Amino acid sequence: AITNNPREPMLDSSSKTEEHKRLKEKYTKLEHSYSWRFVIYTSVCLACISFSIIPPSLWPYLQYFEVDEKFLALVLAVYSLGEFIGSISWGYVYNASSMKFSYLSCALTGLIGSLFYSMGGYFPSFGHWLVLLGRFLQGLWTGGQQAVEQAYISESIHKNENLSMIADIGAFAVLGFILGPLVGYVGTHMNFSIGPFFVNEHTSCGYFQAIFALIMILNTIFFFEEIPKRWRRGLQNVHEEETEESKSEEPISANEILKEYKLARIDQSKTDFSALREDTIKKLLKTRPNIKGVIVSLLIFFIHFNGFAVQETVITPLSTDMQHKYTDTLDNSESYAYFLFALSGGLSLVTFLI
Repeated sequence: AITNNPREPMLDSSSKTEEHKRLKEKYTKLEHSYSWRFVIYTSVCLACISFSIIPPSLWPYLQYFEVDEKFLALVLAVYSLGEFIGSISWGYVYNASSMKFSYLSCALTGLIGSLFYSMGGYFPSFGHWLVLLGRFLQGLWTGGQQAVEQAYISESIHKNENLSMIADIGAFAVLGFILGPLVGYVGTHMNFSIGPFFVNEHTSCGYFQAIFALIMILNTIFFFEEIPKRWRRGLQNVHEEETEESKSEEPISANEILKEYKLARIDQSKTDFSALREDTIKKLLKTRPNIKGVIVSLLIFFIHFNGFAVQETVITPLSTDMQHKYTDTLDNSESYAYFLFALSGGLSLVTFLI
């Protein structure tokens, strides 16, 4: 036998088959392993904690630099802009490199941004610009992390498991939104210094975020084992579906499937409801999305996140109006704002469980 590369060992067909079988078994076990999922679940929770400790404390922190509400809106907007750019940029990074490199670079960007956020407190004259830069880098971190996680999950597990894992991620995200305000509340009572280094109720949030980003980096380095693209179940399913669809008949429309689904709910005696539901899901997964449905879903998401942005911008200045600039009675401490956000996270958990 002649090989193109003389340095490569010559393997007969049986050896290649055994090697292929061994690798397939290895990565099939890894696909169902909890180790890499634990890394993603932990990272999601820490990222949501990092996000939710900022809104209650951001406005009091910016007031230290004597800026107005317009700069608060600018800081919130630049974070969202960072998310938008980060999701696109790290999507390209993910396609061109590996999951591990993409995840590490995201977390490293967040670590740097978190340090910039806290360093602003050392420079009263221009520190608010460091806060702005830090929030932009943190936005890159959040957007990139979400894009990379979703891409890897869709590629690495069977499509029938996607919904359950997305639900698990949602649970860890809600947990992060609950724990974040509690961590922030602890930060409001921190006030110490070691030489030129100091931590107070404002800079503590950035340091907490930096610690969480560092945990994510170490977690990824030591505990995350990546499934090579060749062995990712999701990518194999796409190839199999394309082969099956090329041989199948004309695809059924989503409206016809939903009509059949509703009829089964009305009269379960004629049709096995659970079997039909599974069959319906399989057919829907092979059906192209309805454009109107996609547009409506995007509109609902826009309305939801617009309301969320309004809460970020308004709740803390109103509830902690110690200077009575907007109200006569809402002059609560920063801890009260953390309580409101923790309560909001608790309600989110209740609705998620329902």
